[in-house]
Amino acid sequence: MSRWARNPGYNKTMRTFSLGVSITSSLGDDGIDPGSLSTLASRIAALGADALFVASSETHIIEPVTALAAIATSNDLVLGAIVSLGSGRNPSIVAKSATSLALLAPGRCALLFEGGGADDDPHLAEAVQVAVALMQDGPVSAGGAEFFVRDAYNEPRPADVDALAVGAVVSRLTTRLASACDLVLARVETDLGRDQRPRVVPLRNESAAVPIGIESLVVQIDGGSADHVADVVARLASKRP
Repeated sequence: MSRWARNPGYNKTMRTFSLGVSITSSLGDDGIDPGSLSTLASRIAALGADALFVASSETHIIEPVTALAAIATSNDLVLGAIVSLGSGRNPSIVAKSATSLALLAPGRCALLFEGGGADDDPHLAEAVQVAVALMQDGPVSAGGAEFFVRDAYNEPRPADVDALAVGAVVSRLTTRLASACDLVLARVETDLGRDQRPRVVPLRNESAAVPIGIESLVVQIDGGSADHVADVVARLASKRP
């Protein structure tokens, strides 16, 4: 189901996917135990998913880039780490960790930032701009008042053909944010055309209606049961084209 596609206007090649799932990893009961991620990845791949996006809970924090790095060589899924701005983590440090993940799983990794409120869009755009800049030859300078790098280097980095996709999880997509992102998981419909930057993939709750006739879909699955995640994937995969 996965394939390679070059988006217009890029010098970067990104792995596409048909069905992805977004879960929370946690040591508590509000997400999947990180020790179960490798087994879960194998199960959902066998059932028809080809992307796994991992976020961290607010109370039992597991760093998603680290969790995905631990399973990167045991599967062929597209792997995406979702990092909340509310975690207080510096986007440049996160980007460095994520480039190491991309070197472990070349061509199939994404780093996505997520804000906590309507006023986070400018900071979200800055975080994305910093991470994108660090995929380029240094020294690089990028960002704004909240998040920035000046004369920074990030080596080693994946080559363009194996590049890390950088983007955001959004409830609304502003022009500034769109211009910064490679990949967006959108909780609402957007009017960006298919040939525009970035690549926008609908993010839907597991109980919501599944859009018909779209190329890619990510479903957010709540709870801490791997069996439940597998059941949802099996149900949705049977409805995908």
